Amino acid sequence: MDNVVIAPGQYSVELSDGRIVFRSRPSDPRAPWSRIKDYCQRDERWRNQPYSSSGSASFGKYGCLVTALTSLATFAGYDVTPLTLAREIDKAGAFEGNFLRHPSKVADVFPRLKWHYDYFVGGKLTSLVNWRNRPADMGILATLLQTQPVVVEVDFDGADSDVDQHFVLALAYRPDPLSGVDDELLILDPFTGRRSNVLVDYFNPKWMRNNTMKPGQTRVSRTVMGLRLWQVVFDTRNEPLPDPSPDGPADPEPEEPPQRAPQRVAQSPQMGPYLRPGVPLPWSSGGVSVPQPPPRPAATDPDGGEPAGEAAESAPASD
Repeated sequence: MDNVVIAPGQYSVELSDGRIVFRSRPSDPRAPWSRIKDYCQRDERWRNQPYSSSGSASFGKYGCLVTALTSLATFAGYDVTPLTLAREIDKAGAFEGNFLRHPSKVADVFPRLKWHYDYFVGGKLTSLVNWRNRPADMGILATLLQTQPVVVEVDFDGADSDVDQHFVLALAYRPDPLSGVDDELLILDPFTGRRSNVLVDYFNPKWMRNNTMKPGQTRVSRTVMGLRLWQVVFDTRNEPLPDPSPDGPADPEPEEPPQRAPQRVAQSPQMGPYLRPGVPLPWSSGGVSVPQPPPRPAATDPDGGEPAGEAAESAPASD
């Protein structure tokens, strides 16, 4: 086995039997998971406002990537809303029209959110990983989730033949210890502002008909279509560390706070605790039935907008 250290003190990768296994350094204790704000792109405070000064797309229609990134920023200790974050990265030059073309510009104003090319995936050094044409590597995603939340791509409407690009924030992964197929991924969905199992709304049933089951394929691996990794880094120079308060940054309470399900923390022999304290588990597991999330709203917003997460949410790695 060859061990290649590609980011000293941050990531390493083990190459074994044709598989890539990531190792991440432990997350900083000053970034409690309870700090994450459950933002919704259709919040009345910003739903009809454009997120880019050079574009016309609104948060309510196409703001899933910016909103998911904002929730990640609150994990890093920043006191921001989707509107304030968008304005700051807009001034830094992150947008071209409706597209977040320059994701590395985010770090110019939020240095703890680093977009970089210091790890190896599929022959490329990149923070953008594309799994549209193959099952997602759950080993990579599960390892990253031991350290921080990760913005992942899904198909907003998996029932049709097109890919309706949508971004959510992955929080925790549960492997299936029995069949290995029925795994679960806890996400924060910016379309609803609620936490749920990614399979509830975004599982693609077509792969069960069109693909023969192969070792290593799971329901989640055929649902997650890629990731956008802004690495949360707490050793940036010339910037104070975030407030260690478990309450995190202050923000006005939403008019209708999301309903939180009872909390459970599970243990995996391979991964350790993969559902952390403070992360609700809103689906049935381990013989214990807990409340399901409320019904998902229609794919169009009440003002007649298009499905959230179309191509305007694309974040190509152009720098």
